[in-house]
Amino acid sequence: MDKKETMRIALSDKMSVLQVLGCLIKNPLLFTHKEYVLRPEDFPERFHRIVFGAINYLALQGMSVISPIDIDQFLTKHEIQYKIFTDNSGIAYIKKCIEVANETKFEYYYTVLKKYSLLNRFYEQGFDISEIIDITSTDPRAISEKQAKFDNMTVADIIDFFESKLLSISQDFNTDTDVVCCNAGAGLRELKEGFKQVPDMGMPLISPKCTTLFRGQRLKKLYMESSIPGGGKSRRAIGEAAHLAIPHFFDTVRNKWIETGLKESVLYISIELEPDEIQTPLIAYVSGVPENKILDGNYTQEEEARVDKAIEYITQANLYIVRISNFNIDDIEGLIKQYKQQHNVRYVFYDYIATSLKIMAESSAKTRMSGLREDQILLMMSARLKDLCNKLNIHIHTATQVNGEWKTARDADQNLLRGAKALADKVDVGCILLPVRDTDEGVINSYLSKGFNVTPNMVIHVYKVRKGKLHNVKLYTYFDYGTCRMQDCFVTDKDGKILDVEDTNIEFLLKETEEKKVTNNIGFEF
Repeated sequence: MDKKETMRIALSDKMSVLQVLGCLIKNPLLFTHKEYVLRPEDFPERFHRIVFGAINYLALQGMSVISPIDIDQFLTKHEIQYKIFTDNSGIAYIKKCIEVANETKFEYYYTVLKKYSLLNRFYEQGFDISEIIDITSTDPRAISEKQAKFDNMTVADIIDFFESKLLSISQDFNTDTDVVCCNAGAGLRELKEGFKQVPDMGMPLISPKCTTLFRGQRLKKLYMESSIPGGGKSRRAIGEAAHLAIPHFFDTVRNKWIETGLKESVLYISIELEPDEIQTPLIAYVSGVPENKILDGNYTQEEEARVDKAIEYITQANLYIVRISNFNIDDIEGLIKQYKQQHNVRYVFYDYIATSLKIMAESSAKTRMSGLREDQILLMMSARLKDLCNKLNIHIHTATQVNGEWKTARDADQNLLRGAKALADKVDVGCILLPVRDTDEGVINSYLSKGFNVTPNMVIHVYKVRKGKLHNVKLYTYFDYGTCRMQDCFVTDKDGKILDVEDTNIEFLLKETEEKKVTNNIGFEF
């Protein structure tokens, strides 16, 4: 037995191992519960890992009840593993597991098992775990005190314990802080000349006029679009994500595939929509075939060929979808950091800022204040997202809901934001998407009387643009909910006067890049 195995056994709880294995044998459906994540490394001895691997395999084969004979027969096919199983009186151990296991106590023993597994992981990575459990101590009182402390800790508490130590060290050595000091004239000449070479513009949006108004989708910036429920927030974001990540789309006017040259790495984080609810609008955007036809599976031959081609292009793109529920701000931040590191994601679409019980608990714990108001929590979320933009050099597009005053309000600005108008303080671009209202009819009719034949159905009220030429303006546009595409019509000031806003079309010189393939091998250690 090597040192690693010896430590695993020392840092373990035999009853939790027996109870967890017994409950899994009696009820293999526990494997389907997303809140219970078990791996072979969670079990201290190789014998336990062999038993777990057998149970997991049989459960995946659809067994709803597993017997000792089932496990024995499965392991007979694996000579080395079966010898370890029989040397440890495997069948007798399985029978003991079944006899002792109490499913009502599964969650408790699962948590104990995971806590010891986590300590083992930290120990194997070289961390000093003696402040939590010291297996070398001979002082009964010290052992008892530390055991009591450990018993009262959660998995999150253990992680926080080690993270706080790392944070303390990093603060002493890390020069990458949020404080930047310089003379007011430092680098001004270089800054000025740099803008002559590369203007301060980001990647284009679907709308050429939005690209002009927002100066594109700029890195280190947080953009926020707000709307009513069902107002198109998610579909707008899905369309923009596809536009950035997928370098081809079918132009239904010119009746041909267009290559845009845009192939950015993009992450779409959803808190409500399932992946397939995002995938079908993606297909619709790229193919130009309305989503309802895709959902009905009812195409012409030519449309189906376009859909198949769109699927091919989407599959090749660096576009990633994450569906997350029961989350806090740390979870969102961790996801973004993960995809930035692993996939070099620079553009993130987080479908919208909202509170949850977990976010409220996290906010109270970090501020040490109970009863935080919704507006305070939402402001904390927007501040964290803005900080991420700066630290990771990324662009984040998000959204919020508007309050019930949107129907009658003369001006659609930050005062319509539901929960906290202070959300607008942290964003670089803030706008509100609203359907056409009665107050818009006059300017629309004037526009159509000049011979234009596209009738707007959405108005984007732009109330804030940092470094923008214009704000407090309205972009009248036609948004196709079926394909997530948008066609600009005209821009007015807040009083309805039509403004001359040019379209910005950006050309890019793209270098060939080599795709990296990531392979995940999932298996059990026997």
